Amino acid sequence: MRRDGQALLTAEQVQRVDSIAQERFLLPGAILMENAGQKAWAVIAAELTGDAGDQAKSIVFIAGNGNNGGDALVMARQCLVEGVHRSTVITLTDQLRGAAGEQWERLTVLGQSRCVWETEPDECRRLLGSADYLVDGITGTGLAGPLRPGAAELVAAVNAVPGRRIAVDVPSGMRDGGDGDDPHVMADMTISTGPVKRLLYAPARRHAAGMIVAVDPGFPPLAMIPKLSVCTRLLPADTPALYRYRPAVPPDAHKGTRGRVLIVAGAPGTEGAAVLAAEAASSAGAGMVRVRTTAGAAAAGVAREPGVMWRTGSPDDDDFVWADAVVCGPGWTEATGADLTNLLRGAGAQGLPVVLDAAALHLLSGVAEPATHGAHLVLTPHPGELAGLAEVSVAEVLA
Repeated sequence: MRRDGQALLTAEQVQRVDSIAQERFLLPGAILMENAGQKAWAVIAAELTGDAGDQAKSIVFIAGNGNNGGDALVMARQCLVEGVHRSTVITLTDQLRGAAGEQWERLTVLGQSRCVWETEPDECRRLLGSADYLVDGITGTGLAGPLRPGAAELVAAVNAVPGRRIAVDVPSGMRDGGDGDDPHVMADMTISTGPVKRLLYAPARRHAAGMIVAVDPGFPPLAMIPKLSVCTRLLPADTPALYRYRPAVPPDAHKGTRGRVLIVAGAPGTEGAAVLAAEAASSAGAGMVRVRTTAGAAAAGVAREPGVMWRTGSPDDDDFVWADAVVCGPGWTEATGADLTNLLRGAGAQGLPVVLDAAALHLLSGVAEPATHGAHLVLTPHPGELAGLAEVSVAEVLA
């Protein structure tokens, strides 16, 4: 259902991948839509089977004129053919074009009824209010601006009812470049078809996607080009790569074989940051933890974490030779760019991984070519810190 390490793509990049699949690999869009709809329906059918009571449910499929509407109508057809659950179709407009129109013709032959939002809004609201599940295929990733009034009103009606909302590909109304104030469906689950969309993970909108499940309509592997994006999902299967510096724990392990962490943190008034960082390293399983901090933080740390080695002053060469990894920045508010440069040089000389957090991130832009120091950097910024690093607004980061 998913490809581990898959890039997170923008709408424009998704269109490029789709074009590659159709033009280079001769996969018609109709086949990709059929595969997407069938696999998305399988996800919902599995959830319905496990639902409390295992009884027939009422499902409303809501379709617009785009490919997402076509996907939703494929799902509606499969639901109708299986005959287990009660299905109803709502379309935004009376006239459906393109792939969505073709899918509706197939449903018409099967006797599927529908309600049209633009002409029967009250009946549509009644159907939405009585549904156990609502499948949202109103708009997709290609949305150029905020929803038009008719679609926005339908989205508001979908959000106002108690049924479980499942979005096809993206919750309708979401778009690249949009913000959290744009009208959009508040989904309980989003079934992402094909390449996973980056906008689903944007902090400003992540809450509206609900649980994200990826299904693959059958894009050829060569069509999935990771170089399209610098963003990737970290999936469970990817996590061993995050621990490349930590060897497996053997049965005869002791503190000397569990890894040594050097922490550089704390300042007068922020001593607790150093203490909490040390506690976290110990709790994560490090065999030995050494902290370079202030005298106040060291005194507090000895009382709380007596198993940690507390030292005052700046780190020296012995610290870097001793360590397997370095954490720098929590509460490090009195440090300077020169302090961070010296730390990176010392860690780089030993080829150590360095996690830069909090105050260290604010100093990073003033360090000349930190990559040349040889340290392997892991940055952990919150949105405000990332905005400073990237020289953009916090709103841009969240979007």
